[in-house]
Amino acid sequence: MSDPATPNTAPSVVPAVVGGEDTGSEALASPSPARRWAMALVLILVSAALGVTLADSTGLVDVAAERSGDLLLLVAERGLDVEPDREIADRDAARDFVRAETGLRIQPPRLDGPVLTGAGVALFAGGFPVPLFVVDVAGTAVPVYAVTYAHLDSADGAVTLARPIANRIVARNVHVQPLGPAAEDVLTALVWRDRATIYVALTDDPEAVVDRIQL
Repeated sequence: MSDPATPNTAPSVVPAVVGGEDTGSEALASPSPARRWAMALVLILVSAALGVTLADSTGLVDVAAERSGDLLLLVAERGLDVEPDREIADRDAARDFVRAETGLRIQPPRLDGPVLTGAGVALFAGGFPVPLFVVDVAGTAVPVYAVTYAHLDSADGAVTLARPIANRIVARNVHVQPLGPAAEDVLTALVWRDRATIYVALTDDPEAVVDRIQL
């Protein structure tokens, strides 16, 4: 919708004992089974932490998205090359299509200038439906995802919007969130609300879209 990326002891030297006698050597004692398990656990935890950090810092948001259900990361995972389910240029027809497919009353985003080109439904987090509108901004297709507050609540945590972002858009601001590299460009999620609907646009030219958002 979104969103980047993000991201987040050596064993003691002990005298070797042979046949129960201290040899006085500084060789490493062979670790006990319990100690080997503890060391393996530490390595696993460190590797997991590094994995999350690398995913966030390199824009590999798919793993983070799957784990967290963050709406912006789920949107970013889909990228810019998104095809609508139906080509629709009329706002009312796009609204009716989304309602027929999802039961949700959601209007296409109000933008100055861009032309609506299509509508569809994206399935996130194992099938949670999120309406999608595709608009043309200066010759570039921009996917805009839309959810109501009530619909987001119905996801029961499978799809979420970070609280600081939710708080920021209450004051009718546009939240700008870089999400990490895509090819040579950096994808940016733009988040805003119109009444009870939250919109998340994904773009590599945020200024062109922000200038057209009607708050």
